[in-house]
Amino acid sequence: MEGELAHSREQAEIALSSITDAVITTDTEMRVQFMNPVASRLTGWPMAAAIGHPLSEIAPLLDERTQKPLPTEAKRPTTQMANAMVGLLLARDGRNHAVEIRLSALTRRNAIPGGLALVLRDLSRERELETALDYQSTRDPLTGLFNRRSFETYLRQWLSLCQPGSPNGALCQVDLNHFKLVNDTAGHRAGDELLRQFAWLLGTALPSGTVLARLGADEFGILLLPNAEMAPQQVAEHLIEAARAFEFAWEQQHFNIGASIGLVMVTDARQDAGDLLIKADLACLAAKDKGRNNLHVYEAGDVAIAQRSGQMLWLTRLQEALHDDRFVLYTQPMLPLDDTARPREMHEFLLRMHLDDGSLASPDLFIPAAERYQLMAELDRRVIDLALALVARSAGNLHDTLYSINLSGQSVGDPHLANYIFDRLRRHGVSPGQICFEITETAAITNMHGAQTLIRQLRARGVRFALDDFGAGLSSFTYLKRLPVDFLKIEGEFVRGMLQDQTDRSLVESFCEIGRAFGLLIIAESVEDEATLSLLREIGVDYVQGYHIGRPRPSPFAPPARALSADPGTPAV
Repeated sequence: MEGELAHSREQAEIALSSITDAVITTDTEMRVQFMNPVASRLTGWPMAAAIGHPLSEIAPLLDERTQKPLPTEAKRPTTQMANAMVGLLLARDGRNHAVEIRLSALTRRNAIPGGLALVLRDLSRERELETALDYQSTRDPLTGLFNRRSFETYLRQWLSLCQPGSPNGALCQVDLNHFKLVNDTAGHRAGDELLRQFAWLLGTALPSGTVLARLGADEFGILLLPNAEMAPQQVAEHLIEAARAFEFAWEQQHFNIGASIGLVMVTDARQDAGDLLIKADLACLAAKDKGRNNLHVYEAGDVAIAQRSGQMLWLTRLQEALHDDRFVLYTQPMLPLDDTARPREMHEFLLRMHLDDGSLASPDLFIPAAERYQLMAELDRRVIDLALALVARSAGNLHDTLYSINLSGQSVGDPHLANYIFDRLRRHGVSPGQICFEITETAAITNMHGAQTLIRQLRARGVRFALDDFGAGLSSFTYLKRLPVDFLKIEGEFVRGMLQDQTDRSLVESFCEIGRAFGLLIIAESVEDEATLSLLREIGVDYVQGYHIGRPRPSPFAPPARALSADPGTPAV
């Protein structure tokens, strides 16, 4: 019998040694009788040294909240505890381990009460993971600063604790200048390092107790708590000077960075956190409009803020229009001044947006918001799809009619745009030779490589290109050698001023000579009267566009308001 009991005990100890939880058993006097290897590692006590010692000495357990000892003896169960407790185990080396505690009563033969079985599950790893996950959920992984969500949470909590009449704090948004330049010229690794260094710079320049966060790509948020030593405006000006003096070096390249700051005073604890962030953003945009490295303090009734608020309103309308497909295309004719010119007709697509009240918004109202908030590429694609669908349904002659679509600077650098256009041409069954894309001179010069690539890809399939607003930049025209376009479209400001200003006339004549030297066809826009039309004919412009030629009209294509021939006296038909 004793041999069987010894064998059973040996088997039980082997089983206990193989589980991953710490197991300690005691006798009725609460002295340790057995410890598995996990318990030895967790407590720091070898089993041989622990046997016979009180459980409270080998595995002292503490209340996690109060750090006071848990009276294990007083909690001796009559059966296994239904629910586990969480507490701290004070190990032999003095370290605390968070543990889940389960106690079970041991019984001997004939139901005689025995000792206690203590099972401890080490929660340290789980707590480390929880801490890491909590950190990751509240921090920006690149800079280690608070992220936008945690910053907004902190701001709301701070506002809820503010008492009426308490000193004012302030909220700042800091935008890094020239971040895109660093990314584009030195690469994304350089951009990441710039953000890390700039975050460090902000942290060292700010007063203690300031809450600092990264809100977006190159945007940082600062909550300035009441500080008797420096007013919020002084802190912001100090940051601008520190950013102006900061020089970023990367692989033998040096960049002067700088920053623009928008500041809004927190004068009322009842202010909404989201509203404060919007005001700080608007103030920051107004600071950028002043020319970078500037501070703008938000004030109600501020003209600059009102302009930016208008952009925010149009942003909301634009997003709704994109979601609900509330765009419509008008067309305006461009007609030749020579009967032999080909194409015989050209039509430019002009975008309009339906508003809730049924009216139409012209692009000058919503395009600034689309450009500011990086929606132009998406808008361009929507226009391309709409335009090609209309071309597919038009009655224009395949060889004598050309349809023109405007592309923004944001689309010029899109490496996937050419494939998108090819796909849309196939889907709508439109010949590439029927389409011309207009790119502004400024967009082409700003992104020369992207413009060259896009133009070459599309012209290889028969698509044509026009350089729009030519002369607006008045830059060196040697870049025309690198841009294989088909048309030059003269900036309307020069055309409108030709009759009154000899300089404008001379410039238009020069632009025509430059275009002809490169073998390009010349389009003059903003032709608004017969006298201007006659002068353009005399100068030798190839195509004309403007209200005198035909006003924008809804598609599908209506006949133009008037027809032109080489003879200005020919009546309209």
